[in-house]
Amino acid sequence: MASLIIHVLSVDTPLTKPRLTVFPPSSKNGHVTLVCLAEKYFPDVIKIEWKKNNEIVSEAKAQLEKDKAAIVLKVTDNEDFVKDRYLCRVTHEALPNGHYEEELPKIKAQPGKKATGPTIAPTCPPGQYTNDEKKDTISLSPFNVGTFAYTFLILKSAMYFGIISVLTYKIKSAQALGVKKRVP
Repeated sequence: MASLIIHVLSVDTPLTKPRLTVFPPSSKNGHVTLVCLAEKYFPDVIKIEWKKNNEIVSEAKAQLEKDKAAIVLKVTDNEDFVKDRYLCRVTHEALPNGHYEEELPKIKAQPGKKATGPTIAPTCPPGQYTNDEKKDTISLSPFNVGTFAYTFLILKSAMYFGIISVLTYKIKSAQALGVKKRVP
């Protein structure tokens, strides 16, 4: 069953071509994830897909919204990933020739290392601390957290013991003096 989509455009509404962003690959748990985002386009009819060595990849999952479209591809074979060529292809009527392709930047293997996947640059530089700032920080290792928790619980129990002991002493001494509770 064929479907037909008709969009009625105003004469004043200009076509806006999509802005395409191909994010650097991220590597986790032996998988490489590729993300391509198209945004700020009009009209909202768009097709977005990944191509591997000029072949369309059917395993990629596209997510379409009103003025954004993203496609995610998970690659499981890291060695093939380094060898293969990946393109993000967008088809939209505002683009010249109706489509645009942007290639995923090639990842260069470091000398002396086997290329097993992408090397991702950190998004934030490592923090530079002075010695005084290092002294002020608390290490949150599991051992330190456990020690703190048990110390807190022991001190709380000792405080409860003290309160109960004082109350028990006052009640016993009041009974020894013969002070009785008055009933109205």
